[in-house]
Amino acid sequence: MISYLKCGIWFKFVIDRNNLTTVDTYIESIEHPHQRFMLWELHRLLMTFHGVKTKIRYRLLFYDGIKWICYLKPMKNKGIEVCFLNGFKLTERSYLKAANRKIVKGITINEITDINLEMIAEVFAEALLIDQANKHQ
Repeated sequence: MISYLKCGIWFKFVIDRNNLTTVDTYIESIEHPHQRFMLWELHRLLMTFHGVKTKIRYRLLFYDGIKWICYLKPMKNKGIEVCFLNGFKLTERSYLKAANRKIVKGITINEITDINLEMIAEVFAEALLIDQANKHQ
């Protein structure tokens, strides 16, 4: 069982270690518990979108539509970066950082309490629409 405190409320969830998929195994292999928890939360959110598939590439967790949409990158400082592969096509937002990259933009989450699922869902939904629009080009 994993527990964490968010906004003064304790959350708990149980992981059935006997029924792990490749993605589950990847997330469970992350050493730092806060990163692991953030990956689980983000994975659950991104999998609520229709037609989204996951795959491990370059030792990172990728989310695909027609093409690659985003990936979750565990960072050395124990945070997570949600990186959008067509980030330059997304609407400009102050929290979406290019970090010296020309195409990819990301949202950095340093603490469990920093996770804003609505904000990430909004950006992911736009990235998914861009992915669908690229299908017709």
